[in-house]
Amino acid sequence: MTRLPALAASTFAKLLAYLSCLALLVMALHVTADVVWRALFNTPILGTLEIGTHYYMIAVSFLALGYVQMKDGHVAVEFVVHSMRMRPRMVLEFFALLITFVFSLYYLYYSWVSAMQKTRIGEYVLVHSEPMTIWPSRWILVVGVFGFSFILLIQLFRLARTLWQGRVVRVAELMATEAGTNTGERD
Repeated sequence: MTRLPALAASTFAKLLAYLSCLALLVMALHVTADVVWRALFNTPILGTLEIGTHYYMIAVSFLALGYVQMKDGHVAVEFVVHSMRMRPRMVLEFFALLITFVFSLYYLYYSWVSAMQKTRIGEYVLVHSEPMTIWPSRWILVVGVFGFSFILLIQLFRLARTLWQGRVVRVAELMATEAGTNTGERD
Protein backbone atom coordinates (compact mmCIF):
# COMPACT_ATOMS: atom_id res chain seq x y z
CA MET A 1 0.00 0.00 0.00
CA THR A 2 2.90 2.38 0.67
CA ARG A 3 4.06 1.97 -2.91
CA LEU A 4 0.81 3.24 -4.46
CA PRO A 5 1.40 7.00 -3.89
CA ALA A 6 4.97 6.70 -5.20
CA LEU A 7 3.78 4.77 -8.24
CA ALA A 8 1.09 7.37 -8.90
CA ALA A 9 3.59 10.22 -8.52
CA SER A 10 6.22 8.65 -10.76
CA THR A 11 3.65 7.70 -13.42
CA PHE A 12 2.23 11.22 -13.37
CA ALA A 13 5.72 12.74 -13.59
CA LYS A 14 6.62 10.50 -16.53
CA LEU A 15 3.39 11.38 -18.35
CA LEU A 16 4.09 15.09 -17.88
CA ALA A 17 7.67 14.61 -19.11
CA TYR A 18 6.36 12.90 -22.25
CA LEU A 19 3.97 15.81 -22.80
CA SER A 20 6.88 18.21 -22.33
CA CYS A 21 8.87 16.34 -24.97
CA LEU A 22 5.87 16.35 -27.30
CA ALA A 23 5.53 20.12 -26.84
CA LEU A 24 9.22 20.53 -27.68
CA LEU A 25 8.81 18.45 -30.84
CA VAL A 26 5.68 20.31 -31.95
CA MET A 27 7.39 23.65 -31.22
CA ALA A 28 10.38 22.64 -33.36
CA LEU A 29 8.09 21.60 -36.21
CA HIS A 30 6.02 24.78 -35.90
CA VAL A 31 9.07 27.06 -35.94
CA THR A 32 10.57 25.09 -38.85
CA ALA A 33 7.31 25.44 -40.78
CA ASP A 34 7.34 29.17 -40.04
CA VAL A 35 10.91 29.51 -41.38
CA VAL A 36 10.04 27.52 -44.52
CA TRP A 37 6.83 29.51 -45.02
CA ARG A 38 8.81 32.77 -44.74
CA ALA A 39 11.39 31.53 -47.24
CA LEU A 40 8.84 30.32 -49.78
CA PHE A 41 6.09 32.93 -49.44
CA ASN A 42 7.90 35.83 -47.73
CA THR A 43 5.34 35.91 -44.89
CA PRO A 44 5.34 34.35 -41.41
CA ILE A 45 2.79 31.92 -40.02
CA LEU A 46 0.65 34.16 -37.83
CA GLY A 47 0.90 33.52 -34.10
CA THR A 48 4.08 31.42 -34.14
CA LEU A 49 5.84 33.67 -31.63
CA GLU A 50 2.77 33.96 -29.38
CA ILE A 51 1.98 30.23 -29.42
CA GLY A 52 5.64 29.44 -28.76
CA THR A 53 5.83 31.92 -25.91
CA HIS A 54 2.51 31.24 -24.21
CA TYR A 55 2.08 27.50 -24.79
CA TYR A 56 5.14 25.57 -25.98
CA MET A 57 7.68 27.21 -23.69
CA ILE A 58 5.46 26.90 -20.62
CA ALA A 59 4.92 23.19 -21.33
CA VAL A 60 8.59 22.52 -22.06
CA SER A 61 9.78 24.44 -19.01
CA PHE A 62 7.34 23.27 -16.34
CA LEU A 63 5.83 19.90 -17.22
CA ALA A 64 9.10 18.00 -16.78
CA LEU A 65 9.98 19.47 -13.36
CA GLY A 66 8.66 16.46 -11.44
CA TYR A 67 10.46 13.95 -13.64
CA VAL A 68 13.75 15.82 -13.33
CA GLN A 69 13.30 15.92 -9.54
CA MET A 70 12.48 12.22 -9.50
CA LYS A 71 15.79 11.51 -11.27
CA ASP A 72 17.67 13.98 -9.01
CA GLY A 73 18.60 15.91 -12.12
CA HIS A 74 18.21 19.51 -11.01
CA VAL A 75 21.30 21.68 -10.83
CA ALA A 76 22.97 21.31 -7.45
CA VAL A 77 26.04 22.93 -5.95
CA GLU A 78 27.68 20.19 -3.95
CA PHE A 79 31.11 21.57 -3.14
CA VAL A 80 30.09 22.18 0.50
CA VAL A 81 28.54 18.77 1.08
CA HIS A 82 30.97 16.80 -1.06
CA SER A 83 33.26 16.07 1.88
CA MET A 84 30.43 15.33 4.34
CA ARG A 85 29.65 11.82 5.52
CA MET A 86 26.54 10.28 3.98
CA ARG A 87 24.22 10.49 6.99
CA PRO A 88 24.70 14.25 7.64
CA ARG A 89 24.45 14.76 3.90
CA MET A 90 21.06 13.01 3.87
CA VAL A 91 19.84 15.16 6.78
CA LEU A 92 20.89 18.26 4.88
CA GLU A 93 19.16 16.90 1.78
CA PHE A 94 16.00 16.36 3.81
CA PHE A 95 15.93 20.00 4.90
CA ALA A 96 16.68 21.16 1.35
CA LEU A 97 13.77 19.05 0.07
CA LEU A 98 11.54 20.41 2.82
CA ILE A 99 12.35 24.03 1.92
CA THR A 100 11.84 23.26 -1.77
CA PHE A 101 8.51 21.57 -1.01
CA VAL A 102 7.27 24.56 0.99
CA PHE A 103 8.31 26.88 -1.83
CA SER A 104 6.61 24.62 -4.40
CA LEU A 105 3.34 24.74 -2.42
CA TYR A 106 3.57 28.52 -2.29
CA TYR A 107 4.23 28.62 -6.05
CA LEU A 108 1.43 26.12 -6.71
CA TYR A 109 -1.06 28.17 -4.72
CA TYR A 110 -0.27 31.45 -6.47
CA SER A 111 -0.15 29.75 -9.88
CA TRP A 112 -3.63 28.36 -9.13
CA VAL A 113 -4.91 31.79 -8.07
CA SER A 114 -3.46 33.39 -11.21
CA ALA A 115 -4.90 30.65 -13.45
CA MET A 116 -8.33 31.13 -11.88
CA GLN A 117 -8.19 34.90 -12.39
CA LYS A 118 -6.95 34.65 -15.98
CA THR A 119 -9.57 32.02 -16.80
CA ARG A 120 -12.29 34.21 -15.32
CA ILE A 121 -11.30 37.23 -17.41
CA GLY A 122 -10.56 35.15 -20.54
CA GLU A 123 -6.96 36.29 -20.92
CA TYR A 124 -5.80 36.79 -24.50
CA VAL A 125 -3.15 38.53 -26.57
CA LEU A 126 -3.61 40.29 -29.87
CA VAL A 127 -2.04 38.65 -32.91
CA HIS A 128 -2.30 41.09 -35.82
CA SER A 129 -5.44 42.65 -34.33
CA GLU A 130 -7.04 39.25 -33.66
CA PRO A 131 -7.41 37.89 -30.11
CA MET A 132 -5.61 34.64 -29.25
CA THR A 133 -6.75 32.99 -26.03
CA ILE A 134 -3.86 32.26 -23.68
CA TRP A 135 -5.50 31.56 -20.32
CA PRO A 136 -5.25 27.75 -20.78
CA SER A 137 -1.46 28.05 -20.64
CA ARG A 138 -1.79 29.18 -17.01
CA TRP A 139 -3.14 25.73 -16.19
CA ILE A 140 -0.13 24.05 -17.79
CA LEU A 141 1.99 25.78 -15.16
CA VAL A 142 -0.33 24.61 -12.36
CA VAL A 143 -0.19 20.99 -13.55
CA GLY A 144 3.60 21.06 -13.88
CA VAL A 145 4.15 22.53 -10.42
CA PHE A 146 1.64 20.06 -8.94
CA GLY A 147 3.65 17.16 -10.43
CA PHE A 148 6.85 18.62 -8.99
CA SER A 149 5.26 19.06 -5.54
CA PHE A 150 3.86 15.52 -5.61
CA ILE A 151 7.32 14.05 -6.28
CA LEU A 152 8.87 16.21 -3.55
CA LEU A 153 6.27 15.02 -1.03
CA ILE A 154 6.95 11.36 -1.79
CA GLN A 155 10.71 11.95 -1.59
CA LEU A 156 10.33 13.72 1.76
CA PHE A 157 8.37 10.83 3.26
CA ARG A 158 10.74 8.23 1.89
CA LEU A 159 13.85 10.13 2.98
CA ALA A 160 12.42 10.64 6.48
CA ARG A 161 11.64 6.91 6.73
CA THR A 162 15.10 6.01 5.45
CA LEU A 163 16.77 8.33 7.95
CA TRP A 164 14.60 6.91 10.76
CA GLN A 165 15.66 3.37 9.80
CA GLY A 166 19.33 4.39 9.81
CA ARG A 167 19.97 3.55 6.16
CA VAL A 168 21.81 5.60 3.56
CA VAL A 169 20.45 6.19 0.05
CA ARG A 170 20.75 8.79 -2.69
CA VAL A 171 17.71 10.96 -3.46
CA ALA A 172 17.32 9.44 -6.93
CA GLU A 173 17.02 6.00 -5.29
CA LEU A 174 14.02 7.14 -3.23
CA MET A 175 11.76 6.90 -6.27
CA ALA A 176 13.53 4.03 -8.01
CA THR A 177 12.65 1.38 -5.45
CA GLU A 178 10.60 1.01 -2.31
CA ALA A 179 12.69 2.60 0.45
CA GLY A 180 12.14 -0.46 2.63
CA THR A 181 13.98 -2.71 0.17
CA ASN A 182 17.10 -0.60 -0.31
CA THR A 183 20.15 -2.06 1.35
CA GLY A 184 22.05 1.14 1.75
CA GLU A 185 25.17 1.23 3.82
CA ARG A 186 25.06 2.42 7.40
CA ASP A 187 26.96 5.52 8.38
